[in-house]
Amino acid sequence: MSERDKLSRETTDAINAMLSFYGSQLTSHAGIAIANVIAFLTLIQVRLSLKAPTLPALITLFAIMSLLTMGGLYSVVRLMVYGGLSATILWGFVPEFNTISETAAKEEPLRPRFPSTMVNEYAQHTFNQRFRILHHFYNMRSRYTWIILPISFVISYALLFLVLSD
Repeated sequence: MSERDKLSRETTDAINAMLSFYGSQLTSHAGIAIANVIAFLTLIQVRLSLKAPTLPALITLFAIMSLLTMGGLYSVVRLMVYGGLSATILWGFVPEFNTISETAAKEEPLRPRFPSTMVNEYAQHTFNQRFRILHHFYNMRSRYTWIILPISFVISYALLFLVLSD
């Protein structure tokens, strides 16, 4: 193995730390997604127990269903993103990582980066190349992230219609 194909102990520790971080994010977002599904099903059960819902009750039901749908979609997208980031590290290549690290060091020689920052930059760079659609959802300021809002309203409206039609 050449020097180019080796990682330092610091970098290996950083990789383990980033995988642990991504794993905790996956766990928390999976929990949120499951909680959203349970809350959504509970809300449908509440609606079914109402005899003749009033207009304010229906508007409230729709608003809550929309928020739950939006939260569920957001959590699922984040699950895919953090899963993709983990996959890029697990199936990554040392020479590619070293190239990205060397490029960053040349661009800003007076601002050295932590090993975990370099691992995260490698994961993001590789993720952006491999998962072109999902990388827009990685950054909340992306204009594509807000597509979730109208989609959640359409899904909520359709589900509310299904729940209301006995």
